[in-house]
Amino acid sequence: MNQELKDKRINDLIALFTKGQIDKCIRQGKKVLKMYPNEPFLFNILGITHAAKGLFAESLNYYEKAIDLNPSYFEVFNNMGVAYNDWKKPKDAISCLKKAVGIQPSYAEAFNNMGNSYKELSDFDNAVISYKKAIDLAPTYTDALCNLGICWSLQEKYEQAEAAYKKALEIDPGQLKTRYYLGDLYFCMGKYPLVRSYLLEFVDSTSIDQQIHNLIGKSYQKEGSIK
Repeated sequence: MNQELKDKRINDLIALFTKGQIDKCIRQGKKVLKMYPNEPFLFNILGITHAAKGLFAESLNYYEKAIDLNPSYFEVFNNMGVAYNDWKKPKDAISCLKKAVGIQPSYAEAFNNMGNSYKELSDFDNAVISYKKAIDLAPTYTDALCNLGICWSLQEKYEQAEAAYKKALEIDPGQLKTRYYLGDLYFCMGKYPLVRSYLLEFVDSTSIDQQIHNLIGKSYQKEGSIK
């Protein structure tokens, strides 16, 4: 079939997914797959969309078919790892992610995801190693820096956590996830004015604004109980 038409159909699927039209993307993806049954990317995007709906068994089935067609498709191994981790199977996730970085050693995203899986297992040493590897490969990778901070915080290594969060915010001052966790860190450290200094301007500007409201409120309460 015409390559240009095939590319257009694939790009249309990507556009649907990007817009969050998951069900429509799945329906259309299955139709396109019948036209191009040997296209690994189609199995990959159907895996991604099924995982987005929490249909992990179906998702992994599509990923496996993509790998059958292209055994070196490292992005699929990464996506499989994410699906397994979301399915609360971090050991299986790590196995897939190791395959991803085995094929593509400079794959920072896979190392970050591996850190998340090790963190789920409370294997903080390997989580830190994985996050640091991701950051070495991509020094401006703010999500990995934030996750490293979370990992340090879980171990009550607050100075290291603070440094990781601040580094992420130097790169992207508006990163809301990092601001929230830095505020939470300062709450744990009893530095209540700093909680508010990092969070107040972002109230109502994020999907986690209720968590931010709660944290700001608790900081006022704590400070009030101290006075």
